[in-house]
Amino acid sequence: MTDFHSVDDVDVLFARLERIPRPLGLRARVLAAATWRARIRRRVGLLLVASALVLAAAGSFSFGYQLRVSGATALVEAILADLELLKLAPFEVALALTERVPWLLAGLMGVCLIVATLAGRVLLMPMVPGGVGGRERW
Repeated sequence: MTDFHSVDDVDVLFARLERIPRPLGLRARVLAAATWRARIRRRVGLLLVASALVLAAAGSFSFGYQLRVSGATALVEAILADLELLKLAPFEVALALTERVPWLLAGLMGVCLIVATLAGRVLLMPMVPGGVGGRERW
């Protein structure tokens, strides 16, 4: 059975260790590196948000145009004018609507909005490691 309270070679080595002084300018270098990475991340996030919103705007314009051209808006107007049709044949109405919707553009707009949301989280993150008004830990 071993005795965990006895002094071994590792304890002797730790007892001989001396504290070395902190390198000059360490805190400034660490903060500069952290804020540089945060600035790059913020610029990339801003670029992603802007491009995703521009693509979503162009896609929504094209999506609305395709809905009008394919007759999906006329079909929705006809359904809203006669709700009895929806009660009599709901599956046929749903099938007619799904055939008329341009799903590729709808998917593109969905992806753009998801990317804008995720990249927007980067823009909301604070620039300094401690946060806004955070305590200095070094």
